[in-house]
Amino acid sequence: MTSDKKYLSKDMNSSLNNSSRQITKCDSATVNLIGNSKNKSFRDIQTMEERRSFIINQTNSESHKRKKIGVLSFIIGIHLVFFAVELTVGYLAHSIALMTDSFHMLADTAGFCVALVCVIKANKLSKTNTFGYARLETLGGFINSVGLLTLCLTIFFESIHHIVDPHPMENPLRVFIVGWIGLFINIIGMVVMSAAGIHSHGHSHGKSEDDEDNHSHKGNIKQPKKILKEIELNNIHVSKVKMTEDVSTPFVDNTVDLSSSDAISLQMEIAEAEQALEGTNLNMRGVFLHLTADALGSVAVIIVSGLIYWATLPGFLLYYLDPILGILLASVITASTIPLFKDCATVLLQDIPKKFKIDVLKDDILKVESVVGLHHIHIWNLAGNKNIGSCHIALKNFDNWNEVHSKLKSIFHAHGVHSITIQPELWDTNNTKCVFECLNESCNLKQCCVNEAENKKLDEDIEHDSKNGKFFIKLNDGSFSLLDYNVTNDNIMNINHTETPPQWRGKGLAAALILHAAGYALKKKMKINPICWYADKILSNQQQFKNILKQ
Repeated sequence: MTSDKKYLSKDMNSSLNNSSRQITKCDSATVNLIGNSKNKSFRDIQTMEERRSFIINQTNSESHKRKKIGVLSFIIGIHLVFFAVELTVGYLAHSIALMTDSFHMLADTAGFCVALVCVIKANKLSKTNTFGYARLETLGGFINSVGLLTLCLTIFFESIHHIVDPHPMENPLRVFIVGWIGLFINIIGMVVMSAAGIHSHGHSHGKSEDDEDNHSHKGNIKQPKKILKEIELNNIHVSKVKMTEDVSTPFVDNTVDLSSSDAISLQMEIAEAEQALEGTNLNMRGVFLHLTADALGSVAVIIVSGLIYWATLPGFLLYYLDPILGILLASVITASTIPLFKDCATVLLQDIPKKFKIDVLKDDILKVESVVGLHHIHIWNLAGNKNIGSCHIALKNFDNWNEVHSKLKSIFHAHGVHSITIQPELWDTNNTKCVFECLNESCNLKQCCVNEAENKKLDEDIEHDSKNGKFFIKLNDGSFSLLDYNVTNDNIMNINHTETPPQWRGKGLAAALILHAAGYALKKKMKINPICWYADKILSNQQQFKNILKQ
């Protein structure tokens, strides 16, 4: 395995060669499609790293940022004007409903202002925030999603109140006119966002893929799906290359030299560009959902007020049509907002990126020569396509560290992780102990994760003396790490204390014994009384044992 190789399934090998030959026949029109605003050919870019970032840079350009700022400023402006009009008319007409709706419009405008601030400051550097403000747009999307869910809850409870205590709508003609004005303003906002091409990825509005590709996308922002489609129309059969659904893990399994494969290079650019668009649009998705929610609300107002004013409705519909439509509206908005809420929360909670196959990444790393272990691995998404990773790598020796590091870096890059911190370690002959562990047991409680491989090995080494009430591990120097317990008549296991020789402290032995004893108690359907303070600390942080802990 060489440093410029990446993992790829065997059934792709022949397709790679065919696709590479087809790309060389690419006509100038298609090449210019992928080229930049200065008509520089995509093929003029020599390195794979430059090609990978070429399309991504199109999505993150300064002009794209200015476009989002302009759109948000326009939307904020027209909403402020409508707020002033509603408030004035409501005050002059003594209409509480109109004045209430005007402040609802002001609350929406505040949400748009949050989104605008997030866009402006997203790329700013900070001395107190080492990652800058890359997540501000995600935070803006999260705030807007929470605001929308709160709005839906308010509509739902208000609708229930109107069902329990029904009363007819007052002055339906005025409400009808205001509804049309509100719908018009929100449609303008959505049209402007669509024309700017800053909402159409990472979520669905009920359009097909073809509809999505036919949006107006002006300027230098190239749409990845459209690029791929036009390439296929020009007989560049990139589709023959097996593309995984996982954009974060484009290459898996066996090895093949990709240094000359334009097909795979192109796929990586398209996949990562789509991932970038999906991530960076969380904020704008929140804005678009706000506009959609307001537009749907205006439609409901128009329908109800129009029917009440012009149609002769039976008493039931006269009183209950408005709250029933309100509940339906709240349900639709909630269903549309929950995916945005989940996407934003996933990023903020530093979950593994969506569809990222971390088990495949681990397998790929462990295939590298000289690597004998892997632990403390973390993969998380900062924002957009910026995935960050760190891990501890156990090595037989450091003789070829530069070569191993190059291979590991290539593997992480192939899985879509480009900001990497790798801590190399020289494990002992048993390959079970991390070199850089804490010096005392209490430190283990503050770690973000545990060494799974070591804990598994320790668990296998634990012996049980049920007669004397002890779990113990026999250590290499002949000493023991042990846990003392007793079982009461009412089937409660008292964990009395743990004991580890000074030279073996900080290796996680006591924690392994406590967890093993708790597992034994769980199997025997015992309650646990952690008399030992360290056992209490360990088990209180373990969800699976909380139900059997004696309070």
